[in-house]
Amino acid sequence: MPEDGVRIGIVGCGHWGSKWIRIFSSLGAHVKALCDVDKGTLKVAASKALEATLFRSHQSMIARGGVEAVYIATPPPTHFQIAKDCLTAGKHVLLEKPMTLRSKQGLKLISLAEENGCILMVGDTFIYNRAVQELKRLVDEGEIGSLRHIRCWMTNSIVDTGIGCPLTQRLDVLWDLGPHPVSITRYLAGESPSIVSVTGAPPLGSGSQPLHDVTIVNLRFPNEVLATIYLSWINHSRDRRITLLGESGILSCEDPSSRGSTRISLEKFSLEGSKLRSVNAEVWEVDVHDTLERECGHFLRCIREGAAPLSGGMEGVAVVRMLEAGHRSMRNGGACSPIR
Repeated sequence: MPEDGVRIGIVGCGHWGSKWIRIFSSLGAHVKALCDVDKGTLKVAASKALEATLFRSHQSMIARGGVEAVYIATPPPTHFQIAKDCLTAGKHVLLEKPMTLRSKQGLKLISLAEENGCILMVGDTFIYNRAVQELKRLVDEGEIGSLRHIRCWMTNSIVDTGIGCPLTQRLDVLWDLGPHPVSITRYLAGESPSIVSVTGAPPLGSGSQPLHDVTIVNLRFPNEVLATIYLSWINHSRDRRITLLGESGILSCEDPSSRGSTRISLEKFSLEGSKLRSVNAEVWEVDVHDTLERECGHFLRCIREGAAPLSGGMEGVAVVRMLEAGHRSMRNGGACSPIR
């Protein structure tokens, strides 16, 4: 069933922007305007939204596109200015991760959204994933006892990373792949981490700013939960896994980013004296094919109902603050860095 008749503009019509044309349309929104600085990219996207007006600048789209909400899927360094202009003009905004490259910029966007009565939502996609939400439910219901440790793997294969793609067009792996597992761990732990330690393999490439392509992130939460996140651009295969260790059980999700279904496993155990004993184990399938549609539908409902998004501006800023602290830690050889 169509969700809404919201008039949408899309800024950044590459891989993600083009994908969201279909998603918005499938939920009853009207894609009225497309914007991209590249003519070829804009032409390809236009074939998927025949009624959309085309623009080369987001300022022109805001002024003449006839839209009430904007989805932004441009390179992260451009996020702040585009979102700022949209919110100032009274447009609702769905902004891809990372929200901004500085937490102060994120706070400015939150203020603008409040001043202009706009919805500001960040694309923390996995928060809307059925498998991740199932893990959250099981943890909250005490299926594995008190949560102790979260482990996340988030890697691309060498094919995903893109042979021939200039490294100068990238952020390092902490900012590129890190926002998703950070938002997942915050969601599962039920709060923001207070301390981070990040170590990285020797940087990839040369020049004044070589990029870290492999990092290990350790997060400590106020409730004493520990999270470990492994990030890598270049792996033999795409690897997206989540494992949760509690006092009396283990939960594991194979791949929440699957295009179809994924498996969740639950194994309960008991500690009798010095012996660890398995109590029982279960494995079941969870359909995760509609994660982006669920995220999109949530954005449209928030616009219609004036509700606060599950991944709103403050959630986005919390992730950026962790990434900032993570970089301070890397510069100091992995020393623990407090997160504001």
